[in-house]
This record gives sequence, C-alpha cells and structure tokens, in this order.
Amino acid sequence: MRQLLRLMVLSVVFFGLSANVIAGDHKNKTAVKEDHVYYEKGMRHHLVVMNEKRAAELGLPAAGGVIDTITHANVSAPEDEGIQSYAGGGAVPDTVVNWYWFAADTAEIREIHASFITTGTGSWNVWGNVTDKYRPKTSDYKLLLDVPWTITQADTNADGSPSSNLQVLDLYGQGLSAEVAEGCYVGEYFDGTNGPKMFMDDGNHLRSDAGWGRSLMYIASFGNWYSWATSTTWTEFIQQIVVFYKKVAPLVEHITYIPDFFEGNPYYPSVEATIFDLDGTVATADLVFQVGAGAESRVAMTPTGDDVYSGNFGTTFPGGEIVTFWIETTDDEGNFRATSSSSFEVVTPPAQGTDIFYVNQGGQVDGAFDAVLDGKDVFSWDVNAHGGITSYEINWGFDNILWYGFGSSELPSPFETDDQGIKDYLNDGGHLMIVDADYLFIHGYDDSVLAAGQFGFDYLGLVYGLSDVGSDDSVHFGVDADPISGSFVAPADSFVTMPETFGVWNADYETDWMDYIIPNDNATGFMHTGRSAAYGYDTAIRFSDGNFATALYTFRLEASDEAQLQTVLDNTLTWFNLATAVDDDNSNLVSGYRLAQNYPNPFNPTTTINFTLAKKSTVKLIVYNTLGAKIAEIINEDLTAGEHQAVWNGLNADGQKVASGLYYYKLSADDYSAVRKMLLVK
Repeated sequence: MRQLLRLMVLSVVFFGLSANVIAGDHKNKTAVKEDHVYYEKGMRHHLVVMNEKRAAELGLPAAGGVIDTITHANVSAPEDEGIQSYAGGGAVPDTVVNWYWFAADTAEIREIHASFITTGTGSWNVWGNVTDKYRPKTSDYKLLLDVPWTITQADTNADGSPSSNLQVLDLYGQGLSAEVAEGCYVGEYFDGTNGPKMFMDDGNHLRSDAGWGRSLMYIASFGNWYSWATSTTWTEFIQQIVVFYKKVAPLVEHITYIPDFFEGNPYYPSVEATIFDLDGTVATADLVFQVGAGAESRVAMTPTGDDVYSGNFGTTFPGGEIVTFWIETTDDEGNFRATSSSSFEVVTPPAQGTDIFYVNQGGQVDGAFDAVLDGKDVFSWDVNAHGGITSYEINWGFDNILWYGFGSSELPSPFETDDQGIKDYLNDGGHLMIVDADYLFIHGYDDSVLAAGQFGFDYLGLVYGLSDVGSDDSVHFGVDADPISGSFVAPADSFVTMPETFGVWNADYETDWMDYIIPNDNATGFMHTGRSAAYGYDTAIRFSDGNFATALYTFRLEASDEAQLQTVLDNTLTWFNLATAVDDDNSNLVSGYRLAQNYPNPFNPTTTINFTLAKKSTVKLIVYNTLGAKIAEIINEDLTAGEHQAVWNGLNADGQKVASGLYYYKLSADDYSAVRKMLLVK
C-alpha cells in the first residue's frame, strides 16, 4: 500500500486537545499528567498509565490499565485511513459521525468530548464491530450505545467564533460504558430543531494544545467564512473520546522512511524504529517485508539503545518490484501490534549516459515540458511520487539534469557547505538546469549575501537575490548575442511565460512567484523582466567553471508558445556542452587533465574509472586503502592524449578479493595528480 508517506512535499502540523479524563458532565476539567502522546493511523493518543495514585486521584476503584484520550490528528491525503467522518445529507443535516482507531485490540468507551455551536438535546451513538474500516455502512456495524446528551450552553465567543471549549458526556459515570474491538464510530442524531450542532473544520484537522485553529472553523451563522455541511461530506467534527485499555501492546514510532531508488543502490537503509512498552517490556520486534505479491519474510530487529531497534532486509531487490514492509512486536504478556505498512519501489534505471534526467519536484503543472522533451533521450523522476531522490540516482551517469520544481527542498540550499550528491555530480563534469520559482524561499533565503564555499555561490554563480518579489509581468527578455537568451532580445522579441499556473488567489494578487537574483563576478545574468532590470536584477543566471555548467531560472519556465520553450531548452543544453567541451582543433587532444568519479559508486564487484589526458603521458592509476597502503596498481604505462577508461575488479595485487570499505584511487600523469574516494559494498 502506497500511503501517506508518498505524498509528503508539505510540513505536517499536529495539534492536540487538552487531556480531560474521566469526570462528570461539566466543563473545564483538570487534565491528568501526560504519560505519552502517540500518533497512529491519523489519531492522536494521549496515553496515561493508571498507577494507584492516579487511580485514586480520578476516583477509580482500582489501579491498572491505561486511559487514552483519542483525537483526530492531521490528514493531508484522502488515503489516510484514520480520519473518516461523515456529515449527513438532505435539506437539514441530521447526522454526524467520527471514526476512531484504538491503540489496543479492545477498549472500553468512557467519555465523549465535543464543542458545540448550538444548544439542544441530541442522541449520541457508539457503533462497533465494523468490518469496513473506511466508511460507516448500516450493514457493517452494530449500535452499542444510544445516549441522550443535553447541551444548554454553546461553546462560542460573543462574535460567534469557537471558544475552544469542550463539553463532556460521562458514559462511565452513568454506568453506560461499552467494550468495543479495534475501533468505533461515535456520532450524533440531531433533535427536531437541528441541534445541538458541533463545530467542524475544513478537513485539514489542525490542532493546538492552546486551542482550536479558529481560522479553519466552519460555523453555521458566521457569514461566508464559515458554513455548515448541507450535503454528504467527509470532514471532521470537533470531538474526542476517552477510552480505557486493560493492556497496551508495545508502541512503535519514528520508523525509517525509505523512498524509491534505482536497482543496485546499496544505500537503502536498515529500518529503525523506537519501540517501547508503557506497562510492561518489549518481548519481540520483527521487520516484516514482502516483495510484490510474494511470501512474507521476517527479520528479528536488534535493540541498539534508547528504545531504538534496527533491522536489515538482508537482501537486494530486483528492479521493477515494490517492497512493502511493516513492524510486528509483542510484549511480555503476549500483546501484539502490527504497524501500518509502508512501501518503496525498486526502479529499473536507464542506460548510463542518458542525455537528460528530468527531475520534477512539484514544478510542472500544465505539462509544457512534456511536449518539448518528447522524442529526446530522457528519463523522468517525479520526486513527490517516488518519495524523494538519493545521490545514487543523481550520480547514475546522466549527461544533463533538468530539475523543475516549486520549492525544491531536495536540492542543496544556497547556503549549503557540506557534501551533497548534486555537488558530486557537478564536480564530475555534470550539467544542471534548475527551473524553480520558489527555490530561494523554500531554503529560507532572506536578504543574504553568499560567499565562496556555499553551494549557491560556488555552483550556481549566485551572490544575492530577493525571494518572492511580488507581482510582476510574464514577459522575460534575453541578452543580445547570449548563447541561451539571444533569441529573446527586447523590443523585437520576448519570452512569454504562462502566468497563474497555480491559479489566481484574488484579483489583486497575480504573480508567477519569481525571485530576483544577481550573479557573482564569474557568472552571467541572461534573462530579466522590465521591472527586475530597472532594479538591477536578473531572473536567470548561468555559470561554468569549465568542468561543470549550471543555469538557474527563478520563474515558471512554461511558455504560451511551445516553440519558445523548445528554444530555451535546446539553447541551454547546447551551452552546457560548449561550456565544458573540448576546445582544440585536434579532437583527440583535450584541453586539460581530469579524473572522474568512478561508476557505479558504491560498487560490487567491479567499477569503471574514466580520466582525460591533455597530452601523451606516463600514467599510473593506483588504489590505496584508508591507511595509505597500496592495494592494487590498475595502470602503469604510457597513454596518448584524450579520454581513457579503466576497470578495477576489487582484487588486490595478489589477486584476492578485498574487504568492503572505503578506498582511494590516485591518477598520476606527468606533473598532474588527483585522488578520489570509492566505496566497495558487498
């Protein structure tokens, strides 16, 4: 099941209600000290272990067990199986229902909490024994409780907005609590006057310990900003429940997330998770996985300290397969928990040397680039659909990377100083075209001057910029005789983008979200708008150090004229090749020496090393270990000028296989020498 992990390009904000536990039918009860807050299947669980002191404080007859206050948590995708609520249909809505998952196999329903717009007496129901966990259907559940609840005071401020208050229906105190398995529906039938109505939100389910997110509330009588559902709608009502568990199985949190990756990538991680038991000890913890529709495999996870357990798949996976995995655990009393499953795809990679690696991170909406890329040697990767991208894919061996984004969080920030996969790609002579109208904003760029040592300066040629400059027109001009934009020089020509790709928020706010940028002394600004030029800014810059080449576009490069977009793309790719190409009349004579990164890297059992010689040279290519000891001599001979290739088979000078680990390879050619790292993984 490819679930919520796949769609995660926005940050998730969880909020929670005060934990009002086990009291009478009145307002503003004192919260019990929090023991642990746990999120699972779209639910926020406030779990409190009932020792003797807490039981006495709450007036419970005996200690033991766990109290759980369950609130709907965040949902950012309809696939989330936890958030399922229902607003009844018809001219007058008469039913509201919320679904709750339990943190244990069975629970005793003790309290219902809710916040109300209007007063009245409604009939509160609890349904259990549900076979379809996604929607309430009359044939699939059993009515367990039908309890009247009179609301005499609405939970509103003077202006009709929510007061953030909760009222409590105490089932336990009335002797009406019910045992339910797995989960339950809790809902209300309105009285004859269409009340009492509960507050509902807009489906984002934001919560705060300090109160409800009022801007998201729908209120029946508060103007156009708020409204009440008058048709069948899946939404969320301001409601929570309190339940009692006799025993809770171990809790599992912080499970390692694994994006899709190319076949052969040795970096897919071991799966780690925090596993602990509130009221006992963890007995077993297993990583369970399934390749396609095959049989389940099980690997015992090892405790590594601080309640963290780790499990390794222990195998490689073939391309084209989807691997589904989850964690199963038991405690010392045999209570069992299986987490929701997650999955990743093992992608069959293209041939190394593919011309264009087209990476889309939420950038292209209208499909303009699809048309101009049609017929080219291109391999596409949707970052959001694949759940990310790793250095292995970036450094697979593509000639050019076209990165189209809207807030490309997977690219290094302009301030980045540490090693990144994209840096390795560029250092190895790569070409990178970035089209992103929100690249600066997503990385927190704010009125900052960049300097040597930072990614934006060293690799993009950027020294300064303005993020989200506000409304500007959609006409961009080039620079006369520029190799990329010379075709779009004012006033005769211009590049016209498609404005409002993301829609018009209101009539006064029309923008393409572009940034204004200034190149450093070694880079060139080659496109601008009339407004940006008036202030001394560009909207696109290009940069090359003779080894790699980059072009950064800070506006939505989608043209109303497809031929214009084709021209910009082709001109950029042509300039990439010119900026890093051989500059000599003799095609066999290269302008300089160069040692490339081996590929694949990491590798097993062989890897290829490319290098370039400026002239005929005496060449040595030697492998060393991390202690500096010589492991193998791959080349020791005279070679002609030009490009060369060598293969190391992972054997030492005695013909024996070397151990997994980090190695260095050094190229010496006359006065030139260079060293790179490589990793052997078995």
